[in-house]
Amino acid sequence: MAFSLRPSLKSILVKSLAVFSVVVGVVVGVVFFAPSREVSAHAVLVNSVPASGATVAKSPTQVLFDFDEEVETTLGYIKLYSSDGERVMLPDLKRDISDTSIVRVDVPELKEDTYVAAYRVISADGHPIEGAITFRVGEGVLGDVTEVVRSALENASTSTSVLVALAVSRFFGYLAVALLLASIFLASTALRDTGSLRKIAIIGSIGTVMSNIFLYLLQGLNVTAGSFGDVFNTRNLSGVFEARVGQSIALRIFLSLVMLCVVVALGRRPMMTWLPSRFVAVFVFFGLPLTYSYAGHASAGSPAAISIVASALHVASVATWFGGLVILVLVAEVRTAEVVTWFSKHAVVMIAVAVATGVIQAYLFLGGFGNLGALAYGKTLVIKVIIVGAMLLVAALVRKRFHESGVASLRALLIAEAVVGVLILGVTAGLVGASPRGAVSNASFSTTLVQGEVIASITVSPVRVGESEMHVILSPPNGALSAAVGAKARLSLASSNVTPIQVPLSTVGPNHYVGLMQLPFEGKWQLDIIVNITSNSEVLYRTTFQVR
Repeated sequence: MAFSLRPSLKSILVKSLAVFSVVVGVVVGVVFFAPSREVSAHAVLVNSVPASGATVAKSPTQVLFDFDEEVETTLGYIKLYSSDGERVMLPDLKRDISDTSIVRVDVPELKEDTYVAAYRVISADGHPIEGAITFRVGEGVLGDVTEVVRSALENASTSTSVLVALAVSRFFGYLAVALLLASIFLASTALRDTGSLRKIAIIGSIGTVMSNIFLYLLQGLNVTAGSFGDVFNTRNLSGVFEARVGQSIALRIFLSLVMLCVVVALGRRPMMTWLPSRFVAVFVFFGLPLTYSYAGHASAGSPAAISIVASALHVASVATWFGGLVILVLVAEVRTAEVVTWFSKHAVVMIAVAVATGVIQAYLFLGGFGNLGALAYGKTLVIKVIIVGAMLLVAALVRKRFHESGVASLRALLIAEAVVGVLILGVTAGLVGASPRGAVSNASFSTTLVQGEVIASITVSPVRVGESEMHVILSPPNGALSAAVGAKARLSLASSNVTPIQVPLSTVGPNHYVGLMQLPFEGKWQLDIIVNITSNSEVLYRTTFQVR
């Protein structure tokens, strides 16, 4: 049956649709046309001792990694492998006392060989960071250690099943927190503090406790790249608590337990009839969102104060809005005309706060809007914005139906709006587990090529966008090789019209050349090394490697 809208309501829908279309258009335009900046992951390796690809005269006493921000060594490691993949046992790594961005480990006397040093640490935002470097001791074997590097990094990755379990735990945790915060908000400030809201608060508290217990257990597997069989490993459990992420989860559990105990102690009475319960409710309402800011992307944002405040406000506004919708759907005694009118007015403010703080976080986390289309995190954020736009349209329909028919036929549209909210929570759960910066690998590329009787060992480290170092070492299969006259290198990207890049090579020893180069784009690069064996003869070595 057709229906006609009152002019004011029709205006609301038209304006909402127009705003949504403009937002989508601007976001899509930014994604596809804004220039992208070079970005890095949390955290990024900026230096190492020995340097990646370097040849050291004698065995180093330590292996050191220096990152661009503070890292946590809890449950982290540095593992050392020889060229044949045999592991060299090392003690636990330590964080530098004066600089928390540096980790180091003592190394026993190493024989002459090529080595791979793999690391895994936790960045300030809680993400595990892994990578590897290669170095050579003395005149050790110049073997191809590509497979050793690949094996070391594969063993360091969190399994897909653990990542999925983490996302599911986060999702149900957000849902429970939303119910808890919204029940407190409605009971504290709305027109009706009912026993049903007390029951919702109990459900929200229990859900928050249980989901965060699972999250705590899974975080140990995430940090150590372990399997589900290690979920109750006591070393993991104690190690997680030493990290900021573990502490924030534990604090969330504590606040929810306090709220649960107080609400249960009320018996059948409404939440706000007892002064201690009012105090605890307000403390929990403001404290829970801050636990999400204490660890995660917000804690690593800059400036930290703005990032943390924006994150806490975002969590509080989204959770209270969504939880309020769910309560209005489930609890008939709260779904009165008076409460719906009151909640609708306040929901507008909550959504405005959520959008504003979301924009601030996106700008801070991504380092500018130009990276929206360049990173998986940014593209997922675009999806979230579009879903929020869809939610605004549904909310406009809810308001229209309420003004036309009151609360009698409102429940179906409230369910639709809550379903859209569930989608937003699902996307958010995925965003929290992803890095807002481009994931980069600090692994090296190494290969050995033969032309005639001359072997060329080539190492590029790291193989990622940005500055890299290349080593070229020449040797014959047997016997000695006279010093070559010179060598030069060039890079080309077959899938692009980029002009080949000439890489100057400097001589650092007999038949040992080093060059610094800038890899401007990701993709499959072709590397040509031209060696002048004598003034009248030259040899071409050609290989390809993938830059990410």
